[in-house]
Amino acid sequence: MPTLPKEVAASRAWLLRLVVIALLAPASWTALGDHGDGKTAASVKAHLADGTVVLFADGLRIDREGRQVFVRGSGHSIAAAEVYALEFYDERLMGNALQRSAARKGSVRVDPLQSSASLYSFDGSDFVLEGEAFSTNILAAAEADDLDRLDAGVAIDGRYRLRLSNHAWETQYINALKLHAVDHAPGWEVLPTRKRELVRIGPTKALGRAISRDGREVSELLALRDEQQYRTASEVTRELTRSITYDWVDFEVQVPEGVREFFVALRVRNTLFSNVLLEDALLTGRGHQTIDLLGGERFRLLEMWRLRRWVNKQMGLRLLVDGRNGYRAVDRIGGTGPSAWRQVVVKVPARSAGPLGVRLSFLADSWLIDWVGVSFEGTDRVESQNLPLLALKSVDGGSISTQRLLEKDKHYFNLYPGETLEAIFSVGATPAHLQRTYFVETEGYLIKWLNPEQLAFSGRDFKPKNEDVFRAARRWLAQNTAMEQLFSAGLASRY
Repeated sequence: MPTLPKEVAASRAWLLRLVVIALLAPASWTALGDHGDGKTAASVKAHLADGTVVLFADGLRIDREGRQVFVRGSGHSIAAAEVYALEFYDERLMGNALQRSAARKGSVRVDPLQSSASLYSFDGSDFVLEGEAFSTNILAAAEADDLDRLDAGVAIDGRYRLRLSNHAWETQYINALKLHAVDHAPGWEVLPTRKRELVRIGPTKALGRAISRDGREVSELLALRDEQQYRTASEVTRELTRSITYDWVDFEVQVPEGVREFFVALRVRNTLFSNVLLEDALLTGRGHQTIDLLGGERFRLLEMWRLRRWVNKQMGLRLLVDGRNGYRAVDRIGGTGPSAWRQVVVKVPARSAGPLGVRLSFLADSWLIDWVGVSFEGTDRVESQNLPLLALKSVDGGSISTQRLLEKDKHYFNLYPGETLEAIFSVGATPAHLQRTYFVETEGYLIKWLNPEQLAFSGRDFKPKNEDVFRAARRWLAQNTAMEQLFSAGLASRY
């Protein structure tokens, strides 16, 4: 009897388990968007303007009496005007939280538009922003790992310094932090794939011709890693206020004889619109259940999977190739966040020599593309060195046990607004005649802090609809200039 390939068998087994769990989910779990009795199932932490933190271990209810709004539960009743943020918490994962005093509102410098952990490497004189972690991992159930290439950092006396900073109103749950290195010959470079594998590629060629959806010739914008990036035209973005609209860039690759695959290397990042979309589509107008959503309470696994699938579809950048029946998808790059560029590589199959059309497609104005390069030489799955973590410390406090972040074991380190974690790794010397490329691996998720206004219930459920995208696009077009100026000023003031 023929057998299924291991990958297919594993996929089917996973899907079967998901279906069984979803069908057998406890009856107490409500469907997405069911407003229920107005009380959260999740435990909630309330941050008050005077620095006090109140824990509602059994959940809370938001009540309205006349013109006043009160947060009630666990024996407490607090006027909502005193509350500047509410967040889901799991007492099993509080970690270092109870060892700290809360910060007063206004005493911590954060960026209200930021939504990720910021990664910095030390270049010998200063810390340089190199990446973002957990940018779309906004649910406890959405924990995932990231792999970012580091280009600015240098090793000094065999030590490499990294910083992970929280510049947002959110709690960041860090499960693992690792530094990897690959030594390789000059003239080659190593890049991560979407699946966080490392690929070594040969010299890249710039695109001969690239045409955007609105007919612009944009190859010069994509030729160099110089931040002269491609961006969606405003008239295309305006279409997004009334219909789901994707932008794209088309280019052609001349595949040589005998080549069965090639590599497309990219330097990309999200625009701030991605953060606006997440906030408008998932975190606003759903009442108290927004907190339950972030903590994974009451929601069936199948529904959570649908939400994650929607986020990935709207936030992703797809690479497609032209075929007999039109364009077909080869790979999808997940959201990266709007602060830092991410470099990634996609392996593209080539069925024959000659011209092959390639398309980069994404939701209008959700991505910036700085560079696209094509290489016909490459090696899959390059092995890396996992470098020893020597020391871990809070920039504003004392040392932390390195055991906390060595393994993906759910022993989280919690990073709170305004806090920075520094890690020091032992890297040794680079072998003679070789170059070294560093990569940082992170795993975790973040939980947004919500203000009481965000928890107002407007009748919207948790099944994202096209209208959610249209609403976010209208807000973005009305406010994007001011948002981007504020965000740029915040980036410039960090280090």
